[in-house]
Amino acid sequence: MQFMYTAVIEIPKNCDRRIHWGNRPENKGTFVDLGPLCDLIPVNDGKMPMAYGFLKGTVGTDGEGDEVDVLIFSTKNSRREMKPQSRFLEF
Repeated sequence: MQFMYTAVIEIPKNCDRRIHWGNRPENKGTFVDLGPLCDLIPVNDGKMPMAYGFLKGTVGTDGEGDEVDVLIFSTKNSRREMKPQSRFLEF
């Protein structure tokens, strides 16, 4: 069985900024720049080695109430707000 989800990219591959989709009332529906990634990723010159984002229309089970995070491994360059289709296979 296959499932299709839309992945919203928050941090493009090779980006050096920590950017997230706002889910608080004051920034809901906008991208929020939380500063440099080098504070969190001390390797790769502080750049994200792959695209990072979330699966639209999902809810994580980690208690935060936000969408499920996703890492996108691709040879193609991505940019913020890009919405590639992601396929998941159930085994």
